[in-house]
Amino acid sequence: MRSWFKGNEEEDASTPGRALKSLFGRNASTSSDLTESSSQPPTMNFAIGSTRSLQTGLDPRKIQQNREAERNIAQSARRLCDRIDLIVSSVQEKGEANDEAWKEDLITLFGGTDDEVKKREIRCRLLKNEDLEQSKLDMNILFNCSSNDKFTTLCINCELPTRLIHCLRLFRILELHRATDHWSEMQYSEKNGMEDTIQLKPLSTRAVENVGNLMALLLNESVAEQIRPHLFGLLVLSSHAYPLIGSHVGKTASNIVRRFSESCLSPAIIWFLHAKKMIVRMTDDVKELIGLTSESEGINTSTSTRGMCAFGQAAERDGMWISALMSIISVVTNSCSQCSDLLDDFVSAGGYIVLYYGITHSSLENTPQMLELAVQLSRCKTSTPKREQISIQRSQSIDNDNMLVKNFEAFQILIDDLSLQSIPFLADFLDRNTKMNLDFLSEDFIQFACKDSVHTALSRDIEKDSSSNLPSFEISSILLNTVLQLYSSHSNNFKIVESKYFILSRFLLAFPTFKDFSTKVLILKTLDFVFKNGSVSSSTRYPITVALEIFFALSVALLNKDVNFSSIYDVDSVANDLNILCDTIENILENDEFIIDSTDEFELMDEKLNVYLPLLIEALDDIGVEEKAKRFETSYVCMCRILRPLVSQTHVNFRPSSDGDSRGRINLNILVSTGIKDLSQKASQTALFVMKEVMDKKSVDTLEDDVQSLLQVAMSFAETFNSS
Repeated sequence: MRSWFKGNEEEDASTPGRALKSLFGRNASTSSDLTESSSQPPTMNFAIGSTRSLQTGLDPRKIQQNREAERNIAQSARRLCDRIDLIVSSVQEKGEANDEAWKEDLITLFGGTDDEVKKREIRCRLLKNEDLEQSKLDMNILFNCSSNDKFTTLCINCELPTRLIHCLRLFRILELHRATDHWSEMQYSEKNGMEDTIQLKPLSTRAVENVGNLMALLLNESVAEQIRPHLFGLLVLSSHAYPLIGSHVGKTASNIVRRFSESCLSPAIIWFLHAKKMIVRMTDDVKELIGLTSESEGINTSTSTRGMCAFGQAAERDGMWISALMSIISVVTNSCSQCSDLLDDFVSAGGYIVLYYGITHSSLENTPQMLELAVQLSRCKTSTPKREQISIQRSQSIDNDNMLVKNFEAFQILIDDLSLQSIPFLADFLDRNTKMNLDFLSEDFIQFACKDSVHTALSRDIEKDSSSNLPSFEISSILLNTVLQLYSSHSNNFKIVESKYFILSRFLLAFPTFKDFSTKVLILKTLDFVFKNGSVSSSTRYPITVALEIFFALSVALLNKDVNFSSIYDVDSVANDLNILCDTIENILENDEFIIDSTDEFELMDEKLNVYLPLLIEALDDIGVEEKAKRFETSYVCMCRILRPLVSQTHVNFRPSSDGDSRGRINLNILVSTGIKDLSQKASQTALFVMKEVMDKKSVDTLEDDVQSLLQVAMSFAETFNSS
């Protein structure tokens, strides 16, 4: 008697048993098997078969589809590899320049030329059907089956990834030849007085894109060792120079390298890259590409294929700089969680200098991406163990704080130095004060520099004056946005960076000198964000201190009758800046009690009121002039808005002068009573809010001054009422 689960291998294909085999697999029972079984009814076999399907979690038809997909993957991958091998052999035998057949075969293998792809897409869109011929391409079969669980394994078994790297190298050669031939035709036309109106376009953009997409599907840890012998060729493809019609090959290679660094870097691969000095080689290639060597300025007009490649600004405009640097820095940063060997290679090759040059000479369109690369480097872990100390278990070496700034050398070179060069006022200030440093730890420096900033804004167009000497000052707003993203990416970045480099404090110091209003708004948004969400401590008080000094300098400028405003920085601009600065500072002071304590440390109240009050009293003489009255009111209202949250905190006290007189408190009462008696209704209301906070403070020592001030205000109202 036959077993229920042993099929009859001699059954004819037309019998029911054969049909069951195709549905349930090789071990499915036939109807004759069930008939011969005398101990169980036929339905039991069906029940057991159903149970097996349930246990696998897949429908039998799904199992069959998966098997067919696996066969298609294996066959298509094998055919694709064989055809690529034939093309490579043809190039090696006949020479890459002497045979055009391999170029046509290569492009056809991956979908055809760009023009052919566009025509097919238009035809399919009009006819509303699929291109059956293209669906039979091995490449498209692989794409359609890429969701199969064994897709990667089957392709790797055929060594398809290494073949795809060969294809990228051949596509570079193809576009180089086209560029060379076109240049020769241009030379011939020029020599014979003929006009060349043909514009050369890329031929293989879509084909190369297909190679890149297919390669991206195959990148995981299991493929790393297979392609290791070909890594050098892949990496240099991402950093090489290209003709303008072939830059898509380099960008695709760069994308593949980035994907590889994210998923395939193991200690063995890192050691291999370090031993072969691949990062050094790639960095040297980029030096030539961006124009740091004497041979790479502009586009070389040599008749060799190398001469057809774009260098310098021509390469930058096409995006070659950013794609080449992205691939290098991606490998470096992703390796730093395990060891610092590749980072050391990058530094030794002058990588920081290369990136700094790239940032300062990039177009505004590419600058944000360049700065993001600098941020990535600043997050690299520099204290990681050397290669020999790495545990094979990669999970133990993952950095949990990968958004935290740790590489201060990179930050100083790429962000710190850049801020000094990209903020016009800072460079101008240091040029005029050669013996002075940006010492934000000094109260005297902050006060002097803030006054100078407002004076410079009122008297000079600093951006226009500095444009010839500061080629990169346009990136200041982009740099600020990058800093904001850096501070927001980790709660401790503000505390770490600001206490060491004072980046935000620098922007606030130059606040009045920026002509772009959106840049000023971004500065204040950054200030508001970090003091509400950052790790604020006594070491990070400098930005709010600078903001308060700038605020006071602008208030004095509006109140001072002797200040002459011009079209450079007119009254309305100063008033607008003062108002938005006041909004931000008031919001911070009302929500963070610690900041109040730090402002008292600088004796803000005593010192500023002693300067401000005489100017206010003097300004009352011109209160009848409408234009000046508007200036005075703006200054006074903003000053009271800042005083109110400061006064409201019980731990803020005005220090008595050396003779024991509480002069700061007396000045405050005079300031408030002046606004209530002599200024507009809006100013009076603001002053009354300050007076309320003063009276709410439980201070017996100053009670007499407070009552006397209230009586003076009441008597003033009475006199005004009687006279009316």
